[in-house]
Amino acid sequence: MGTHLPALGPVVYWPELGIYRLLSGVDARHLDVARVHPGLGRLLGDEAHQVLLETLETYLDLAGNRSCHG
Repeated sequence: MGTHLPALGPVVYWPELGIYRLLSGVDARHLDVARVHPGLGRLLGDEAHQVLLETLETYLDLAGNRSCHG
C-alpha cells in the first residue's frame, strides 16, 4: 500500500523515509505498540489526551521548529 506525500517528492526510497518508516507500521485500527515509544502508546490509548496528541502532531508537522507560527 502506498500514500501520496507530495512534500517528499515523486519517488522516495525506503532508507530516505525517516519517521515515515516508523509510521508505516502504525494502523489506526491496530497499533503495533512494539514499534512506538511507550509514552506515545499511552497517549493514543486515552481520549483524554486528544489535545496533547494534536499538539504533538503540529510539532512534528513543523519538524520540531517551535518558532513557526501558522
